[in-house]
Amino acid sequence: TTCDVSVSSMGTAAGAAAGAAAGGVVHGAEATRATEAAFMAKLALKQRKEVKAHEAKRDANLARIGKALRVDGGVGCQAHLVELAAACKQSGYADRCGEICYASWLDALAARLEADCGDDMVRDEYAARFGARVVVLRVADDVKTYNARTYFSVDGALVVEARPDSMWSNVSSIGKELLESCGAEPPNAEPALMAGGSGAAGGGADSTAMTV
Repeated sequence: TTCDVSVSSMGTAAGAAAGAAAGGVVHGAEATRATEAAFMAKLALKQRKEVKAHEAKRDANLARIGKALRVDGGVGCQAHLVELAAACKQSGYADRCGEICYASWLDALAARLEADCGDDMVRDEYAARFGARVVVLRVADDVKTYNARTYFSVDGALVVEARPDSMWSNVSSIGKELLESCGAEPPNAEPALMAGGSGAAGGGADSTAMTV
């Protein structure tokens, strides 16, 4: 498979940095902490404890992703945990959101990137499209299959999203389509990243989609 090496300015490191300056979006490892406390407060105590129990695994997997892509500044995670937790319950896995998203999804993504990035050309292309250095985990109703969908967003994030009724199906397939879809238009043309603290302020659609 041949990747298109032309990268839009929004997906490059320079484009992502410009977007951050304009919109207050936090990039890299700092994105994980940007609104963590405010978001965790929206979860029930049992949910917070379960998510907290898997944060070490989250951080280890993010470190693997950064190492595979050889990106500087660390890799952050922006997980839409309120909707993810609700979707896990809908899929029959109540109170297992941290296990599924941090221990399972991110582990599968890291393994896929480690395999793909053994090829220098692929690694360089992925890294160029990962300008924001943030992995976004969320639910998407328009995913057509039971597999989670993975792609680079227009603002330089790496997005993993699944149907709300299929949160733990075929996890090993996460990231499989990256190599073939490289250079194609992303399935969602909207920016994937939210401004740091925008959900903490409350109100609006983003109030349940916070950085953790």
